[in-house]
Amino acid sequence: VFFGKYGIINYDLKGNKKGTLVITFHGLNGTNLTFLDIQKTLVKYKFQVLNFDLYGHGLSACPKYNHRKKTYGINFFLTQTEELLTHLKLLHKDFYLIGFSMGCVIAISFAKKYINQVKKIILISPVGILEKKPFALKVLKLFPCLINISSFFMLPCFISKKNFKRDSKGDFRKGSHRRASKRGNKGDPKNDRKRDLKSGNKSGNKSGNKSDSRNASKGAFEDAPGKSLKEDPQDDSDNDTSDYLYNRIMWQAFVKKNITHSILGCINNLKMWSAHDIFKEVGLNHIPVLILCGEKDNICSVHVFKNTSKFFINCHMIIFRNASHLVLVEKSKEINSCVVTFFHFPNNADLRTVHHMFPVDTLGNSVLY
Repeated sequence: VFFGKYGIINYDLKGNKKGTLVITFHGLNGTNLTFLDIQKTLVKYKFQVLNFDLYGHGLSACPKYNHRKKTYGINFFLTQTEELLTHLKLLHKDFYLIGFSMGCVIAISFAKKYINQVKKIILISPVGILEKKPFALKVLKLFPCLINISSFFMLPCFISKKNFKRDSKGDFRKGSHRRASKRGNKGDPKNDRKRDLKSGNKSGNKSGNKSDSRNASKGAFEDAPGKSLKEDPQDDSDNDTSDYLYNRIMWQAFVKKNITHSILGCINNLKMWSAHDIFKEVGLNHIPVLILCGEKDNICSVHVFKNTSKFFINCHMIIFRNASHLVLVEKSKEINSCVVTFFHFPNNADLRTVHHMFPVDTLGNSVLY
């Protein structure tokens, strides 16, 4: 860790010291672990990768919101990045940047300030020119004092662990019961045993009844929802996920504190709806920009992504089918391959002439045979 102007900065620097430095910027309420897989992959190819927690996120400090100082704004995070790079004696190097969601706004703003040192940019599920700002956020913009008092309404009684488990298991439980119902209707051996029991009762075969009854009871116990779900590895995974999410939000809210300040501060001060000018200024340069996004993103529509790509003269976009805003997780292998391929292009590459070298096409389908 490093002690910056506003407190601790948690970071992870790995890779070849002589290699090109890749700086990553995670999204809202994310951590540096967002890019752990990408970091591992790039390190194998002799890159140096810096992952770090933005202020108010992960294990970095979470200062209180100050509207006049524009806490959790663009300059706030740029100062943090510069502090860390200065501490690590890396501010003089050339940079490759990767941003995810909200982190794309910070990455592009960093590129604007260090335009001569930034050689390539990857934007994953980028925000910055979102179209419709919710009314509640417009009110927040008019009355930023609401952010300062938001922590008073963050009480443990408002966060139920049952809700976390219900959300993470709901679909799985429905699917399990649906499959069980289908099995019951399609010649399930248990149904056969029940028919045998009925016929056995009519014939008066007591020994057969005892044996079949034991088998039926055993089978019924094995098929009980609680038992089958408990033994299913998927259910264990769901439990782990819900426990992790619950423990994380509880730690952030009541141990680390000020989590509402950081989330609402980022939403209020980072230009997620109005970064057009920043994108345009960076885009006028011939910096290669790769945009990776999901077709079924519930935050940004494909239309928004296409408009974003138009700001950059030298840009290539890949829209992965059946992927959401979390395309970085859902298509991790494909994205890792695209990142490595892109970073091996020359810094002055014209993406219109080399886009066929990517391992996937513009819809995310593999082109490797």
